[in-house]
Amino acid sequence: MKRSQILVAAIIFAVALRLILGWYYPVSSDACWHGNVARFIAQQFQIPFDEHLGRDVFWAPFLFHLFGGIAYFLFGKILGMYAVTLISVFASVGIIALSYLIARRWFEKEEALLAAAVVSFAPQLMQLGVIMYVDSLLIFFILLAVYLCLIGRFYLAAASIGL
Repeated sequence: MKRSQILVAAIIFAVALRLILGWYYPVSSDACWHGNVARFIAQQFQIPFDEHLGRDVFWAPFLFHLFGGIAYFLFGKILGMYAVTLISVFASVGIIALSYLIARRWFEKEEALLAAAVVSFAPQLMQLGVIMYVDSLLIFFILLAVYLCLIGRFYLAAASIGL
């Protein structure tokens, strides 16, 4: 087996591991609040401004909760929380893909695969990729902005940073 095939297999394993861990990881801490906000958006079809959902003020980045509300609405009460967790999982997979694309702009294919493999097994990114936190979506949009800057799409990069 060539080294690039081993790296691709490792990345696929890391993605599968994120999907499995996202299913089994318990919803706790801030993720409970993010889940409550997503459930509120799905059930009430409105943005929480002054409703007490565990915190006095709705302060978090809104895009994650909007996606979470849509996912919760589509998957229903039983699978809703897992669907909201999948937002972090998919953003984490996007982080791996963007790491490859950014590294590919500067290096050869094998080095870019190595960079993506290292990112895919980074412990903090692995944890953020399976917890219902806004951090993985934030990192995804930052890396998307970097990639868009590298290919000369500066207005799209600015919009990505704004999201």
